[in-house]
Order: sequence, then structure tokens, then C-alpha cells
Amino acid sequence: MGNHLIGKLAFFPPEPAQYTGKDVTTFVKTENGQTIPVLHIKTKNPRFTLLFSHGNAEDVGVNKSFCEWLSEQLKVDVVTYDYSGYGLATGDPS
Repeated sequence: MGNHLIGKLAFFPPEPAQYTGKDVTTFVKTENGQTIPVLHIKTKNPRFTLLFSHGNAEDVGVNKSFCEWLSEQLKVDVVTYDYSGYGLATGDPS
């Protein structure tokens, strides 16, 4: 009960999700059965892959254009995902 209340006060996922399932590359199933959307933005001949973790009150959709820009400017692949309870991810924010 207490953790649920703290989660409601501390985490602010955008509602509704700022993207659809068509915008993500894949969904990953966690050990506890939650589903996490993952977006992999690819560029030609990437120097490396950057893992982008968004801030509070954001989801994959909010940052998609920024991640595409990062990929283009830095010549890197970008992988971004949502936390539990954010965007299309199942579970509660924590």
C-alpha cells in the first residue's frame, strides 16, 4: 500500500502513451512477466550503440525524434525503452 502511494506521488508517466505499438522495434518480456517496449534506431555504419534512458514524465514517444536526431548527428545506433508503467509498458511505475 505505501509503495503504491509513493509511486503515484513520485512517478509521472505521460497518459496516454505518446506512441503506438507500430513505433517500437520489439517488446521484451521481463522475468516477472511485464512487457517492455524497445525502440532501436539504426544508422548506416554506426560507430557504436547508445542506450538512452528517458526522464520522469516521458516515454519512448516523447523522445523518439530526439533519439533519431542523436543517431543521425553522432552516427550511432540508439536503443531506448520504457520503464514499467510508462508508455506501453505493463506494470506500475516504480
